[in-house]
Amino acid sequence: MAYTWIKLYLSIIDNEEVGMLTDRVFKRFIQFMCIAREYNHDGLLKPVHLLAWRLRTSEEDILESLRTMRECGLVAETPDGWLVVNFAREQAPMDVAERVRQSRQRKQALKEDVTDRYQECNEEDNEVDNAAAADPSASASASDSISISDSDSESTSDSESESESESKFDSEFDSDSERDEVAADKSTVITAYEKNIGRVTPLIDRSLREMEREYSPPWVTAAIQEAVRSNGRSLSYVDAILQRWKRDGFKSGKKPPRKRHEMRGADVKRLVDEFMQR
Repeated sequence: MAYTWIKLYLSIIDNEEVGMLTDRVFKRFIQFMCIAREYNHDGLLKPVHLLAWRLRTSEEDILESLRTMRECGLVAETPDGWLVVNFAREQAPMDVAERVRQSRQRKQALKEDVTDRYQECNEEDNEVDNAAAADPSASASASDSISISDSDSESTSDSESESESESKFDSEFDSDSERDEVAADKSTVITAYEKNIGRVTPLIDRSLREMEREYSPPWVTAAIQEAVRSNGRSLSYVDAILQRWKRDGFKSGKKPPRKRHEMRGADVKRLVDEFMQR
């Protein structure tokens, strides 16, 4: 079996023998572990000359590193060659029962951590509630200031968007009567869709609101009415109309192309006649 990984335990950080190694020798030790895993002989390393070729270094450098590790008790020289100590035991596959036990321990620890954080949040909420109950005037003034600032920012944003929409409509519409014909608010868009196309799901509701922000409610309402007249009762058809109006102008006469499955009987008859005349 060809292995592409090794187990490296967190305890290696506090291992005294490993801590005695220099950075260069520690790197060699990790490389030797990888080669031992690849060789797959219970921690036995390949001959020194093959190790030197694999790591692109000299045999003297390999032997120096092995002797240093031997002094630290990390490798041992045996009749069969150099051996990484305890490699077979540490790299052995985990028993299924032990794996299940550790998995349950991790899940339990995660559950306890979530519970502790939930309790901390509740304690913080209780502290806030107690402080508000002890000094209601301060809480009320803080709440009022926050509400006022929020309402000011919202009103400023709304006024800016309304002014942009009004200037856009003034340039697009030819007369006041045409402007009044498609004037609508956000609730009218949802109502128009439910009345003419179908039920408004949360996904459709979110899409309609995005269309309102990009094109304005009057445009979306008019596009729904145009889709009904063109027998294209779908959200994608409404979106195609809006994109065409944005490109060619509001209520441009050109209709979006119909999909193949939306072709009418006259179109099918015309295609058949053209085919028969060939």
